[in-house]
Amino acid sequence: MMRNMKAMQVSFREKADKELDAEALRVVCLMPKWIPAKEKEKIRNQNFTCLF
Repeated sequence: MMRNMKAMQVSFREKADKELDAEALRVVCLMPKWIPAKEKEKIRNQNFTCLF
């Protein structure tokens, strides 16, 4: 059973600046493992949107 997982796919809704986007991606990749989303005990894909 999978307990923890890393973000597998990161994308930007809108790009700001090449260097700023690269730094945002670097910081997201440093995040600790996440607990996967579940629905009726089955692991599901989950989207996360961060608005600044």
